[in-house]
Amino acid sequence: MWRAWKWIFYALGLYGNQCDKILRQK
Repeated sequence: MWRAWKWIFYALGLYGNQCDKILRQK
């Protein structure tokens, strides 16, 4: 179960970084 949370937070982190880059480009 801990691995699942680790991957979830990891995915959210990557998604957040992509959104931040897109917002900064506009």
